[in-house]
Amino acid sequence: MSLVGPIRTIVKLASRGGPKAIEVKGKGGDRILRHPNNIIGKPVEAADGCQTVFHAIEKSAKDNADKPGIMNRRFIRKDVDDVRGRKIEMFVFGESYEMTYKELWSNVINFGKGLREIGVEPFKSGDDLEKNLASSNPKPNSILIYEDTGAEWVTTILGAFSQSVVAATSYSTLGISSVIEAINEGKINTVVCNWSSLETVINECASKCPTLKNVIYTTHRLPSDKEFVVPKSDKIVVYEHGDVIEVGSASKKTTTPPTQDCMAVVMYTSGSTGKPKGVMLTHKNVAASVSGIRYALLNECKVRPGMRYLSYLPLAHIFEMVNELGLLSLGMTLCFACPRSISSRGAKRLTPDGKLSTDAGYPYPPGAIQEYKPHLMVAVPKIWDLLRTGVEDMINKSSPIIRFLFQTAYSGKVLALSQGRTSPLFDMILFRKTMNVVGGCLERGLNGGGPLHPETQEFVQVVFGIDMGQGYGMTETCCAGTIQTPGSTDYGSIGQPWVSIQSKLLGTELADKERKPYSPNDTMHYDEPCKGRGELLWQGESIMAGYILQKAKTEETLYRDEDGVWLRSGDVGVWRSDGQIQIVDRVKNIVKLKGGEYCAIEHIETVYGTAPFVDKLAGGLMVHADGDMDRPCAFMQVHKRGVFELAKQAGVESDDVEKLCANPKLAAAAVKALGVIAKSEKLGANEVVKAVHLISGTGEMKKAQKTSPWTPENEFLTASNKLNRANVQKVLADELQQLRVACGASKYSSRASKYSSV
Repeated sequence: MSLVGPIRTIVKLASRGGPKAIEVKGKGGDRILRHPNNIIGKPVEAADGCQTVFHAIEKSAKDNADKPGIMNRRFIRKDVDDVRGRKIEMFVFGESYEMTYKELWSNVINFGKGLREIGVEPFKSGDDLEKNLASSNPKPNSILIYEDTGAEWVTTILGAFSQSVVAATSYSTLGISSVIEAINEGKINTVVCNWSSLETVINECASKCPTLKNVIYTTHRLPSDKEFVVPKSDKIVVYEHGDVIEVGSASKKTTTPPTQDCMAVVMYTSGSTGKPKGVMLTHKNVAASVSGIRYALLNECKVRPGMRYLSYLPLAHIFEMVNELGLLSLGMTLCFACPRSISSRGAKRLTPDGKLSTDAGYPYPPGAIQEYKPHLMVAVPKIWDLLRTGVEDMINKSSPIIRFLFQTAYSGKVLALSQGRTSPLFDMILFRKTMNVVGGCLERGLNGGGPLHPETQEFVQVVFGIDMGQGYGMTETCCAGTIQTPGSTDYGSIGQPWVSIQSKLLGTELADKERKPYSPNDTMHYDEPCKGRGELLWQGESIMAGYILQKAKTEETLYRDEDGVWLRSGDVGVWRSDGQIQIVDRVKNIVKLKGGEYCAIEHIETVYGTAPFVDKLAGGLMVHADGDMDRPCAFMQVHKRGVFELAKQAGVESDDVEKLCANPKLAAAAVKALGVIAKSEKLGANEVVKAVHLISGTGEMKKAQKTSPWTPENEFLTASNKLNRANVQKVLADELQQLRVACGASKYSSRASKYSSV
């Protein structure tokens, strides 16, 4: 018998071990959950001896001067290919290249000095951002980053930090109206954007944003053969990103390093609940979170300096921003890509002889994950699902013998992992090819931005041979929250609190599917023992300074008691007996979709409730969305006259309302009609329902039947006539699952994989 498996098992078990979360008593007697090595109440440092992230990365840049800090690929152009009758946009890349920490830091310092030269001023210690904005002559100490993930984004934010300039961030996918709101709200005088959005920014903002003086554009993904003509403006000065660095290199100004009380970032949410909220984060908030993620990376993820990290998630998302700052402080290499070209399906590679390669194999793979061979990768659920689907498609096309061997190896490895063992023989013989799908070097994977389906987490660990874990955090906590130890087979958990934050539970009026209110005193969650249930509250130096210019909203999000000020998460969590946390519900019906966008389902219900075929008296409609879905779906009580009119327009003939409601053609017509309403009401693309289930309302009013109208008597509504979502989901469970799959949810519904026999 080989000793390799047992030896690796001992090493792996040791790495997965470690201290478990502990409980302490608060001043009022409430239980508080902490990491045993927490730094709550201790002086905040981003890294040893470094009070801010700027100082931590400055030290890392000196220590790793000649090592690669950034890897990128030369962008050639976009091709549009015809694939089975569909037009598919393909990115064409050339060779990859490196930027050392020394080169990166030189660009950072010079970009910061360049900002000063074009009129951006430092945010000084003791300044109040909101008071400055309320003054008649506000200081221009903020910039807005409206750009995709890339080296320029990192250079920009660190350059801003080097001069104590506040960096506001906006998703590059948001419309220009959100950008205009952010500029005017923050009295911003400089915007950094991509070359492709430059003309729109200038044309739309010149007359609508009186404080805007400068626009800096990057050439990120500018085709190598494209001659870009810079649009002219009488009101705005336009600079290329490299020109600002050049201006800074000639400047005699010095850096103005921030202190912890300086404002660092105003991060705008995606705005699905209406107007985007700007979350204010100080340098102390960012330092506390980076210290927390550094601990997790070093101790839970076991990262090492020089490891490569695949970066493609939006840096305007708090998880990615804090993670990358932490990785740079540890001397790792950031390898930049985009979601479309992670795999070779969405890209081509220009070879030295001028040909185009579409083969995922070496030496010229088009996909970023094969090109960079990362050691660490963070992804949202949709990416992990796509990787899984790719392998399953490959296996399904294989011979019966290969499928049998794959299933046998899968079951064997699942059993080994459940017992804390490894299976090097299966990895070497059967899973080597699937491991190459993710570059062949991937050791650690983290899921964020939404809950990952247990089956997919298991599949990723088994087939790709990586230690997979889940993370949880909020923009308002500066990403700090929980992390699951990578490699854990406890697929329902989100782990335990970071060292920089602590949690406790707040009882809610919200009830579970058994109609029992969530309480911190609960000892059972359905049939499983627990140590309490309730809304998760968070406390620590990572907690935001507030929502910019929205004091009422800030106060609404905070909770005060004898133990101080806590942030209300809106998430209902269960403290399990093993010290881990599990998310089970939402206090407020605002959920995050698969791609990370937020979806305000109550707001959507209000908008769609105006449709003439929705019967409000019968209960109206209920929108559903969750972290495994691309778009929301809806259950709808139909108004008979309205639905017959809709049927007439759709060419569906029947005088039986139940038959109409069961007709897929009518459901499609309802979706199309709701889409028109969504457009007129200016809902976001992520708020447009993709599938509906029509309910005739012909069932009994006092019994909970699938066709019943919704009433308090049958408990589809509460006593105050609010939707009892849990009961609707319970009675219409099969229909809900069909809608979810139609809206991009994983088709895998059971905990165990179809390949697993354990």
